[in-house]
Amino acid sequence: MHQQLEQLQSLSDVRETTAKIQRVAKDQASRLDVQREAEYKQKVLSWISPTNPNHERHHAVQALRLDDTGGWLLQHPEFLAWRDKDDPDSVLPSTLWCHGSPGSGKTVLA
Repeated sequence: MHQQLEQLQSLSDVRETTAKIQRVAKDQASRLDVQREAEYKQKVLSWISPTNPNHERHHAVQALRLDDTGGWLLQHPEFLAWRDKDDPDSVLPSTLWCHGSPGSGKTVLA
């Protein structure tokens, strides 16, 4: 009987250790997913624009931006519908693509 109790305690210890290992593995997998997503986002941004999005010029242009510049866009029904769209089949969030001629003011919208 004593031997069986010891075996049960050993099994309980193994279960606890296994549960801890599973939690650690799940946490590490989550961190890897976040890292992969960030790397993918950076690759997409680099493909869209080879310039650094944190470039000094971009910050300088944004500093010249007037309050509420582009505010109309953020209130437009089409933008709100896009923003609030909940697509369960989508793996990645949607991307808002703003195109226009150079110097047309895209940079100062946001």
